[in-house]
Amino acid sequence: MLQTGNSFPFPHSGRIAAAAVLSLTLSACAGGGSDGDDPVPVPGPESFDYFGVFVNLVDGYILPNYNSLADSSAELASASGRLQNYCDAIGSADESGARDDARQSWRQAMDDFQRTELHQIGPATFDAGALRLRLTTASDTNFSTCGVDQSVVLGQSADFDLTTRLNNQKGLVAVEYLLFNEDLRHTCPTQIPETADWDQRDADQRKQWRCEHAIRLATDIADASAELAAAWQIEGGNYRAEFAHPDNDEEVLGQLSDALFYIEADVKDRKLGPTLGLHSSCSQPACPNFAESPYSQTSLENIEQNLVSFRELFSGGEGLSFDDIIASEGFPEIAERMLSEVDDALNLLDTIDSSLLEQAETLVATDNAAGCANSAANPDADQSQSACALHGYLKRVTDSLRTDFVTIVNLDLPDRVQSDND
Repeated sequence: MLQTGNSFPFPHSGRIAAAAVLSLTLSACAGGGSDGDDPVPVPGPESFDYFGVFVNLVDGYILPNYNSLADSSAELASASGRLQNYCDAIGSADESGARDDARQSWRQAMDDFQRTELHQIGPATFDAGALRLRLTTASDTNFSTCGVDQSVVLGQSADFDLTTRLNNQKGLVAVEYLLFNEDLRHTCPTQIPETADWDQRDADQRKQWRCEHAIRLATDIADASAELAAAWQIEGGNYRAEFAHPDNDEEVLGQLSDALFYIEADVKDRKLGPTLGLHSSCSQPACPNFAESPYSQTSLENIEQNLVSFRELFSGGEGLSFDDIIASEGFPEIAERMLSEVDDALNLLDTIDSSLLEQAETLVATDNAAGCANSAANPDADQSQSACALHGYLKRVTDSLRTDFVTIVNLDLPDRVQSDND
């Protein structure tokens, strides 16, 4: 059996009580009917097909998303891929175009990875998330550019072993640093011996060594991504069978619910809020240094992929998912409202033409914390600070998760979002 700390919606007695309370609350907010005889929504049957939810999500989204990540990561690392082509083109007339192609290959892998961030279930959590941490730097760990700079030099030795390097020097963020940062100078203190003569080396040699290390990193990313996908596949570790198993309904529902809260704990409260000064971890008008993917300036694209994946898990497309659970309890309007809140955020993202880093830097330069706060509080009326308005839309989604969602589905808040630091 899988293990979570969540309660489960069986038997139905707890859900009936919660649903009744929520129904009365909604009726009061709506003003009730003229004769007071409006029917109170009742929970759906105890025979709701939770197994169908799990099969739909794993076969329709979780496994396909992991497979897509494995494919795009393999292309990034391939000996005939666009990153290797860039390495081969350094110093030639084709260098610039080849670099742009390599960057696009990285963007595809990053997009695919961001979708799987909503699938931190099972294999992605085993061994303290060891496989996932080969793909990304932990949210509570600072990425080490100096560590990467040292590895670039050390990688020229035949006995270099990437597995001995810390996780905050690996993953997609490290490839991004090597591929998008055009400042070839190292970032280490002067006493670090590996980089002592780096800045005096020929520019093409520095590009070449950086690219070669990017290939080493990409190979590790591809290996970890392939292992994650294989762990779910029927012909591999077949975690799918444990996930989509009637005996595990309680635990799997809790894990899926916890996974949805990535939108609060990581997107709203780590990627967006601190960068914009809308979180207690930033005491300035904004903190641009918190921006994700600062070298490629694709933080908002990352958030878009997170939201797309959230919507997939919540709605299940044409198949069963959480929206159907909520509707079966008598509250289809809440499921519809939550999807509308997600769509508001996605629609706004489609209109934003400046990066999160640029917007945060502008907030600092103009000392415009008040403007950001206003857009966040009134995202429908004021989108002058578009990233801040996005935060406002996300807060609507996460507020709904914290209240209506956990009440109707009868699940506990994950430990990581017990407090709200907006």
